[in-house]
Amino acid sequence: MSVPARYVMALDLGLSGEYSALAVAERHWPELEAHYRIRDLRRWPPGTPYPQIVADVVQMTNAEPLWGARLAVDQTGVGRPVADLLVRAGGSYEVTRAVVSPGYAESWTEDFARLVPKRDLVGVVQVLLQTRRLRIANQLPDAAILERELLAFRAKTPTAGAEVGEDWRERPHDDLVLALAFACWLGNWIGPPCFDRPTILSRRAW
Repeated sequence: MSVPARYVMALDLGLSGEYSALAVAERHWPELEAHYRIRDLRRWPPGTPYPQIVADVVQMTNAEPLWGARLAVDQTGVGRPVADLLVRAGGSYEVTRAVVSPGYAESWTEDFARLVPKRDLVGVVQVLLQTRRLRIANQLPDAAILERELLAFRAKTPTAGAEVGEDWRERPHDDLVLALAFACWLGNWIGPPCFDRPTILSRRAW
């Protein structure tokens, strides 16, 4: 018997001159490995206030089927204060804060955000595509943009002395593919619903 589906989401927060994007993935376990179906993509234009983005995410997740979804927040460019807006907003989601790392191994920052190597994000997307375990609904308004971003999504070799998050973007607007990659990474990291790992940072503020 397959494990019931569960939703994972990821929000890529852009700087003031960049897009922010959200990807919603539905997970299934018809076999021993998870399959992902991208059910929703949302994109906020540059200059959208962060409180508005947070309010939109809260509204989405305060109703079925996204009630209680797991949410990865990429705070690489904007830092913890913006990501913490989602924690304090009181949505039904459970938050995992994450930062793109130029290194080779996952670890934690001093404030308990997950450090995720860029090559791991690229790798999880490539494996899912090559094994036909990632589906993107063609009717989604931004599906064509995401497909273009996927073609350019690749890992860079870290340079000596590179800082965390340095040059994590492939180009100014790769927000959708980063949101998708973080959603799939999160889904793999927490495992099947019955084996979910405890959330490091939940709705409760520190």
